[in-house]
Amino acid sequence: MGESGHGRWTFAPRATPTLRKFAQVLWLEFVRAGGVGKLAGLFVAEDLYLRAHAVETFLRVTSLVDWFDTTSPQRAMLEEVDLEALLANRRDSYPGGERSALRSLAFWLSWARREHSEAAGRGFRVSRSLLTALADWVGLAAERGDVDESELAQQLFGDFSRHSL
Repeated sequence: MGESGHGRWTFAPRATPTLRKFAQVLWLEFVRAGGVGKLAGLFVAEDLYLRAHAVETFLRVTSLVDWFDTTSPQRAMLEEVDLEALLANRRDSYPGGERSALRSLAFWLSWARREHSEAAGRGFRVSRSLLTALADWVGLAAERGDVDESELAQQLFGDFSRHSL
């Protein structure tokens, strides 16, 4: 695997469909074995190297599994994600960790909104503390000068502040 120009890890261009399928099966087994919950516990590890691997691996897993498939048994694993740990990464994280944690948070919020509000036919609301953290993230991302992170933080804050508790 190698790094693409967008900062995301992808399969090498020569990876065969068989290799890609094997990787998906491997990740699915990781997820089914409770791997997501174990990763979530490392989102605030003091060792930034370990933290980086946990957050980045979470991002990879979320891109390989269809979390919106209602028949998928691994969907319950997302309930184990510690949002406070992701939020803690908005400052003093590993290099690039703030953006990766925000992308992970954005994924989780989109999943939770679909999981808990669309089925019930109502809006999805988040807590004031989450909104406060998102507002803080907007300012911190702007201070860091990370345009992508800043835009995503603003989008999340805007989307969820309309339906706050």
